Amino acid sequence: MGGWAFDDAKVAKVEILVDSVLEGTANYGLPRPDVAGTYPHASANIGFSYSLDSTKFGDGPHIVNTRVTDNSGNVAVLSDLIITVSNSVGTSVWGPNTTWHGAPQPRRSRRASTWPK
Repeated sequence: MGGWAFDDAKVAKVEILVDSVLEGTANYGLPRPDVAGTYPHASANIGFSYSLDSTKFGDGPHIVNTRVTDNSGNVAVLSDLIITVSNSVGTSVWGPNTTWHGAPQPRRSRRASTWPK
């Protein structure tokens, strides 16, 4: 999965939570010139990616969140992304409620551009 995040302070980390539990830290600082073109005050390297291993979770629905922390300590948690894990099927399907099947993980953009003060 992947997306982008920026703030007026530098982003310190992007974390992925599954069912309200920290799953891991995303790789942050990837080029996203498309976003920088839309938001002129954003740098070009604000992208992130994370490979989620669906086999760590039981089949059925799960909630994924992206938590972004900046260097000032501000934290933003993006809205719920509902996924359905089915490890017995070997293809990935995205629908309105986001369905993941098997090991391949699709990419989906997530963004955080404002911070609670």
